[in-house]
Amino acid sequence: MTWAPAAARARTVSAPSPDDAPVTIARAGQVVACQHVVGGTGGGEGRGDHTFAHFGYRKSSMDEVARAAGISRPGLYLLFSSKRELFREAALWALDRDLGAAERALAGDPPQIVEAFDHWAGRYIGRGRDLTAVVGDHPELLGAAADAASARFAALLTAALGDPDRAQTLISVSVGLKHQVETRADYRARLTVAVRLLRGRG
Repeated sequence: MTWAPAAARARTVSAPSPDDAPVTIARAGQVVACQHVVGGTGGGEGRGDHTFAHFGYRKSSMDEVARAAGISRPGLYLLFSSKRELFREAALWALDRDLGAAERALAGDPPQIVEAFDHWAGRYIGRGRDLTAVVGDHPELLGAAADAASARFAALLTAALGDPDRAQTLISVSVGLKHQVETRADYRARLTVAVRLLRGRG
């Protein structure tokens, strides 16, 4: 499943005149800033801490997002009419980003399994729940898109490994690790062990 990020739509909705171009580009930049804030930068510090994944949907506020994105609250409401719309746009953007990075890692020869999981889940370790978990708490916000993204990751992993049982086993290991480790480095290290064991390398 492929989503068109809001920033891309901001650039392609209409062909602006030369006078309008700076405004359109500026708006696209603001949308991207908001998406990075609420979708997570993966750095675990700075504006990336102001995310729905970090605080949860109910505790996140439009004021916090506006401050973290460096725009005014009225400016934020010009981009997104509500917190619900902002969350949906950011979640679709983040899922698309994570899936794209995972797909590139799995397309390597050999496929980079740990890298794929790191993009899909590792970036959220130690920073709160991932966006698919937040959506799981509020399924009405995103509908079936989160389930579709998880299914897409599973399909990509299965294709890379050539074995659905091994793919599902590693997914289960990843889910368990997210509740056991405190750092991204620990997540990667333990997942690396799991991948080696599954490949029969002890």
